[in-house]
Amino acid sequence: MEKTPMHQIQLSDDVFHTAQQRALEFGYSNVDEYVTAMIREDQEPTLPDDFFTPERLKEIDEAVAQADAGLLLTSEQVDQQLAEHRQAWLDKRKN
Repeated sequence: MEKTPMHQIQLSDDVFHTAQQRALEFGYSNVDEYVTAMIREDQEPTLPDDFFTPERLKEIDEAVAQADAGLLLTSEQVDQQLAEHRQAWLDKRKN
C-alpha cells in the first residue's frame, strides 16, 4: 500500500497556541488532528444539496401563511416537530 505524502504548514506562535488550545478543548490529541478536522469540515457543505426541495419550500410557505393567520405553535410543539423532521432527515440520509 502506498503511503500518502505528508505536508507541513507554518503557523505563527499566536495562531499555533490558539489552535493548540482549541485542539485540547475539542478533544483532539494535537494541533495536526484539529487542523485536519477543521479542513475536512470546511470541505463539507453546511446544508445538503437537497435541503430546499420543492416539498420543503412548500412547508415553509405553509408555515409562514399559518403564522400570518395567527396560528402559532407552542415551543413544545415546535420542539416536537423539529425532532420529527430531524429524525426523518437522518433516516433519509442513511438510505
